[in-house]
Amino acid sequence: MRNAVKRVTHKERAQPSSRKKFGLLEKHKDYVERAKDYKNKQSHLTKLRKKALDRNPDEFYFKMNSSQVVKGIHKTTKNANSAVDNSVISTLKTQDLGYITAKKCADDSKIRKLKENLHLIGEQKVKNHKVFVDSESELIDFDPAVHFDTAPELVSRSFNRPRLLKSTSTSGDASENHSSDGMVTSTGGRIDPRCVATSLTSTGSKRNKGAKKATPIPAAYKELRERVKRSKNLRTAIDKLSLQRLLTNSKGSKRKVVIPNPAGGNGKDTVVYKWKRERAR
Repeated sequence: MRNAVKRVTHKERAQPSSRKKFGLLEKHKDYVERAKDYKNKQSHLTKLRKKALDRNPDEFYFKMNSSQVVKGIHKTTKNANSAVDNSVISTLKTQDLGYITAKKCADDSKIRKLKENLHLIGEQKVKNHKVFVDSESELIDFDPAVHFDTAPELVSRSFNRPRLLKSTSTSGDASENHSSDGMVTSTGGRIDPRCVATSLTSTGSKRNKGAKKATPIPAAYKELRERVKRSKNLRTAIDKLSLQRLLTNSKGSKRKVVIPNPAGGNGKDTVVYKWKRERAR
């Protein structure tokens, strides 16, 4: 019940209206923080004064040769192109070698995938039309031209296969004219030439509308050729970096051997380093 009873709300003293130009009224906790900060700065200045009084005027550090004080600020005047330690060079070359090796592995993977896919470019997918029969005798006597009611020359077509014209008594003069002018097949049947022309036209228009833009073959092979060339260049860069690492970290005497290019002309000669054999102790 004690917490349920309303208590008096104690308000902090505000800044008097005559002193509002100085901002908020400083409380005790604000004074404590300001006092601690002031004491820390005073102690730091005391240490610096003591260090200046105890300084040796003849004190020397090698860093003084490559630095100077400009307007109270120490600045390094050492040349950026100065010699670097061999350990630093070896570390940098190791990082470069790792990066180039990773890039070459990625290129080799893409080259392998391109080679697996490019050998099928330009080939058409073979489509099969399955016809089910009831007995083996029907399978032996099966004739595709009779089953599809078309000419034997058009059996291999998988699109808009025209049917043979059938002469009926109700066909009239028009059918006789069409049959006389139709295309004669190897079996003696006739196909209406208009049907053939219409099928070819409709099929060509459908193919043009529904066809997707395929990637041209030269572009795919060009990409493969460029990647193979880049992979060879990366292999050369890896060999050079590996040789430089060996030369940097190697110990003992070595000599440079230049092997002339067997092709001659503008070909580059091969450089090989041979180290003197040392007895293992």
